Amino acid sequence: MKKTHTLPVAIFICLFAALAFAQDAPGYWRWYNPRPQGNPLYAIQFRDERSGVAVGREGIILRTTDGGQNWNIGRSPVGTPLYAVMYVAKGKNRKGEWVAVGARGAVLHSRDDGASWSEGHSPGRLVLYALSFVNEKLGWIVGQEGTIFVTSDGGENWRAQESGVKKNLAAVAFVNEKRGLAAGADGTLLVTEDGGASWKTASSGNTHNLTGVAAPTATQFWAVGASGTILASADGGATWKNQTGSTSRNLSAVAFLNSQNGAITSSEGTILRTTNSGQKWETQTTPESHIFNAVNFLDEKRIWVAGEAGAIYAYDGEKWVPQSQGWYRTLNAVHFVDNKRGWAVGASGTILMTENEGKNWNLQDSRVEADLRAVQFLQEKRGFAVGERGVILRTNNGGAEWEPIPTKSDLGFHSLFFVNEQEGWVAGESGLLWHTTDGGNNWTRQNSTTKFWLESVHFADNQHGWAVGEAGTILATNDGGTNWSAQESGTRANLQSVFFVNDKEGWAAGENGLILKTADGGENWLVQISTTTSNLQSIYALNAKRAWAVGLNGYIVFTADGGNTWNRDFSGTTTALRAVSFRGEGWAVGREGIILKYVGAGAGDVQTIFGKK
Repeated sequence: MKKTHTLPVAIFICLFAALAFAQDAPGYWRWYNPRPQGNPLYAIQFRDERSGVAVGREGIILRTTDGGQNWNIGRSPVGTPLYAVMYVAKGKNRKGEWVAVGARGAVLHSRDDGASWSEGHSPGRLVLYALSFVNEKLGWIVGQEGTIFVTSDGGENWRAQESGVKKNLAAVAFVNEKRGLAAGADGTLLVTEDGGASWKTASSGNTHNLTGVAAPTATQFWAVGASGTILASADGGATWKNQTGSTSRNLSAVAFLNSQNGAITSSEGTILRTTNSGQKWETQTTPESHIFNAVNFLDEKRIWVAGEAGAIYAYDGEKWVPQSQGWYRTLNAVHFVDNKRGWAVGASGTILMTENEGKNWNLQDSRVEADLRAVQFLQEKRGFAVGERGVILRTNNGGAEWEPIPTKSDLGFHSLFFVNEQEGWVAGESGLLWHTTDGGNNWTRQNSTTKFWLESVHFADNQHGWAVGEAGTILATNDGGTNWSAQESGTRANLQSVFFVNDKEGWAAGENGLILKTADGGENWLVQISTTTSNLQSIYALNAKRAWAVGLNGYIVFTADGGNTWNRDFSGTTTALRAVSFRGEGWAVGREGIILKYVGAGAGDVQTIFGKK
């Protein structure tokens, strides 16, 4: 009888599956700045002095159990924006639950104080912007196209109410089971006195978009919105008075603790406070300027606001204290010399440096205000950065001091590449290509043969280099830049980045998800399918097989087979990414100070907890 050997076959199948997973599974990137994360937050609420939840873009859910000293990035069952969250208290000795709503009709529930979340019954697929519960059973949701839904069983089921409008409704507040208001686009104001069985349009004389409402008493209603709009009603919404605030900035949210104490959030770090029913509004500011989208009152000395770039601030009775941490200026480039030490540069002369694998980033004094576009270190002490207005910076002590090198140029430098501590190139506006052989002391302009802006330059060795830029421009040299010649890219799309792993194999990336690959030094460039139409801003290759590209809308694409297939990595954000780099570890940077670290394929279930320590 012929024997069968099943075990080796099983092992082979398992190994094959594991290899396939490693090849095709998406890579995951974790937030390292700002912390705990940098996606915009649209709502925040605390149920007591310790327990709170904030929600926002990409379905982000943050939870704290210590008053915001530490925030836990929770597992969300959706990846679409969440616009509102509320704690619904239950009866005595019974746990309450959290409810959140958002895009695509998402309704989420948490019955363990925000530790885990599940999708509940959705009343439809329209965007849901706000919710209000008056007890454990009765609540309302408002949203897109005049949508209003009501529940009488704690959100297990929802039924539609007739709003009489088709304008988007951005906010809702009920003071009891009967009286409530909703507000939205083009100054829309709705009030009800029968629990929403009938909604009446209120006239305020305002046509600005309204984004926040509050109902501290059965007669006192508030609404805020664009262009500094503050509307107040003292008769339950029958008549409205336009108050004169201290700002013309867009106002996003309003909350009242009682009839006297209120707060309004706005753009640029402004919070308006009143302690006398709006007779006077005091302007308060946070240390960093942010667009705030949400405000929550716990008591007179404890208020929280949340907004863009994941910013969270708490009022301690005297001042506003950040509970999120980090830097928020746009970052354009990143470079590490080893696993621990790295630099990121960006807007307004920003230079950030880490010595502990990105756990903390410290601001270095660049001595310039120009936007910096590129950075490279040759070893842990010696590095260069370049930017707008002809800025070239050099450091010989790890960035403790940065020395501006006089260039007598006001053209912008967009890229640099050194092959050793002495020889390097910079590229930039109007076809600019400069070369140094003495560590940046002196620069010689090379003839690029083009006036198109050059966005990226890269050398495989001190002889073979490439530069790419506007209108599909690709330039190449095989003599260290003494002569540059144009290569045929086959496109007029702007190219933003170029990277070569040797003198033959390299990639270029640019507009509309374009990725080009060459295997012969640029004699021929072939289009590869990147799986995205978002502009790609940067590309980096570890070798001829493995490469990453990043771009707008938080896109990160990866190939493990030389570009025959590109798959999307999970970045966890739609914030624009400007650069990607690998040196032992992988890093990506972008708008609003975003810094992401590559944590590998299949690592997406790892929760991250960041605190003040």
